[in-house]
Amino acid sequence: MRDTYDEEKGGEEIEEKKKLEVQNGPDPKHPYVRRRLGCPCPALATMINHSYIIDMLKTHGVLEHDASISRWDAGEGDALNPDPQLVSNFLDSIDYPDHVAQQDKMITLDDYALRRSILEKDIIDNRPHQSMTKLHMLGIGEAVLAVKVFEDQRSILAAEPAICARSEWLREW
Repeated sequence: MRDTYDEEKGGEEIEEKKKLEVQNGPDPKHPYVRRRLGCPCPALATMINHSYIIDMLKTHGVLEHDASISRWDAGEGDALNPDPQLVSNFLDSIDYPDHVAQQDKMITLDDYALRRSILEKDIIDNRPHQSMTKLHMLGIGEAVLAVKVFEDQRSILAAEPAICARSEWLREW
């Protein structure tokens, strides 16, 4: 939308365009904004900004590794971009007590560790041809980073020594 003011039309062009805008949120001052293409990972974003060719990072065994919580393993699908269904599978696999309301569901490092161990065991049991290298340790660190980024200090769990993040935040990410 142009933000210029047309003296001859008395601003009618701008007003007409504003009428056509879609307000997708409960608050017109803070409407829904579609996520831009790009990377939510600060490390990858930094690499992109310093001229790394990000597409090369999906080469299996460089940084991309199997047993990812949010991405497909090499040969099974897109190993570069997060898959919303894999994220949902992870979040839905967490066993919360029945009395915990949806907005109070938190992810802890234990949840990540359990999911990673299940994914790693699947590789060992069902795909022994895939190597388990020190690169897999990077994946373990990624889980800690994700929880720290989405950490919620307002949670009742924040007083505990465990680090936690709201599960719905990860689903929206």
